[in-house]
Amino acid sequence: MSGTSKDDITGSERILLVDDEKLLTRMWENILGRIGYKITAINSPDEAIKVFKATPDAFDLVITDLSMPEMTGDMLSKAILSIRPSMPVILCTGYASRVEKDPSIAACFTKVIYKPAKIAELTAAIREALAI
Repeated sequence: MSGTSKDDITGSERILLVDDEKLLTRMWENILGRIGYKITAINSPDEAIKVFKATPDAFDLVITDLSMPEMTGDMLSKAILSIRPSMPVILCTGYASRVEKDPSIAACFTKVIYKPAKIAELTAAIREALAI
């Protein structure tokens, strides 16, 4: 892990970013890439599983949305964890009420943050998830 202080937002880890909203994946790919993370951005959960299954050791962390057309983020997390149980997975969702009403959703993730997420919030979640 890179970073020398709690406030350091930089990193060099490899992140699989999954969200069906192409604009969001492009935005986070650019932002996180500029601060050192190696981002693989995918807009399809099915495709993300294929990529992860082919090279599970190519990633240090997964970030996913909850509500996507092919499958939910918790289903994606379970599939990822069935391949590599120690993989940290962050949920970044706009559905706070859904997560709060169903604790089994949050249980599928290392960290949960809510959209619209600020850069500092997401990078802090990344650093925390990688430290666990």
